Amino acid sequence: MVPEVDASTATDTINSIKSLVYNAVSDQDGYGAFTKERLATTWQWTAKAQNIAVDSFDPESAINRQFIPE
Repeated sequence: MVPEVDASTATDTINSIKSLVYNAVSDQDGYGAFTKERLATTWQWTAKAQNIAVDSFDPESAINRQFIPE
């Protein structure tokens, strides 16, 4: 459907990242779910990598959980 994209390369790319979506975490928490603990850890790693103070941002302020079914 998109002639400039090689179908074989696109397929290989999708297959190589599939485990980032379908894994033990998504089985446990669901797709797109952010636990407070995992979100905090991700922010800590990001802040460290970017030389930003961890306490300069509350990652919870970027999440809207109202659309996630209970």
